Amino acid sequence: MDDMTTDLALAAQFVSVDAGGVSAEWALAPGVDANRRTLYIHGGAWMMGSPRSHRVVTTRFSEITGGAVLAIDYRLMPEHSRLAGIEDCRTAYQWMLGNGPEGPAPAAAVYVAGDSAGGNLTLSLIAWVRDQRLRAPDAAVALSPATDATLGSPTLKTNLATDAMLGPLFGRLAAIPRPVLLWTALFQNRMRPCNPVVSPVFGDLSGLPRLLIHASDCEMLLGDSVRYANKAAGAGSDVTLQTWQHVMHAWHIFYPQLTESRQAFEEIRKFLSTPGRSA
Repeated sequence: MDDMTTDLALAAQFVSVDAGGVSAEWALAPGVDANRRTLYIHGGAWMMGSPRSHRVVTTRFSEITGGAVLAIDYRLMPEHSRLAGIEDCRTAYQWMLGNGPEGPAPAAAVYVAGDSAGGNLTLSLIAWVRDQRLRAPDAAVALSPATDATLGSPTLKTNLATDAMLGPLFGRLAAIPRPVLLWTALFQNRMRPCNPVVSPVFGDLSGLPRLLIHASDCEMLLGDSVRYANKAAGAGSDVTLQTWQHVMHAWHIFYPQLTESRQAFEEIRKFLSTPGRSA
């Protein structure tokens, strides 16, 4: 995954940083305001990926927010527990509130975003931030997020054949009985799959920051996005779900070559630049 960006000319500077004990890097597009900050959490099934693999995405977020993007290299499975990665997200978020690429300074604007597994971690994080009564993000963006570790979304099976990315990767799991998968998840995560820390759809979704969710109509995780968005809206949170046709899971990483990726980032730009409704 890291080699995906090797030959690309990216209009950003990348600066390694220790974010309160979490390895990370700043992505800095030209002329950014260091006090406008986005925490970006990469995808990769909680087992792969890094800030380097997602530099296309973090560069674009830096450009459209006009600010610095902190991409974290959270601890991955199976070398570490699922909770270790979650703790890294929490630590880095708190550190980012008071530290920018130029040193200690309070953040003027704060965003959180992530794709796939990183989308899951984004949704888990914003609920934790609310519960801890920390400074909330001004907005959050979840791209093709996983929201239900109990594997309860029907599209995990109905979209298996149409998901060009996750289908080939995880298609074999569809033949394994669901109880076996759930017991395996319990052993790996050391918590029940329905725990909102790993399955945000089962948590309290009221009082969340403004949230934009993107999903493809043919990806396996479509149901996860739809169910989460419906429940969050029902709980009174300001959530927007946008779907695209005939694109793969987390298609944003193919910016700018893919037309739908350019369209998606334009929607993200408009969302982040438009004030939300009053609480």
